[in-house]
Amino acid sequence: MSNACDPRNRPGFVAGDVTAFLPDPVSVTPDEDLRTVLLAGFSAAMIVALVFAIVLATG
Repeated sequence: MSNACDPRNRPGFVAGDVTAFLPDPVSVTPDEDLRTVLLAGFSAAMIVALVFAIVLATG
């Protein structure tokens, strides 16, 4: 791995400061939040439907 990825090489590095190891903050728009919630809900519904179908098929 390259030394360029090492947070200690960043300008303003302070020994013992954990913020150097955190990723840069990402801006999230409300549209992306809604999309994430809808995808999570749809995925959960599909998992429940699949488990229900397996239970019906084997029972």
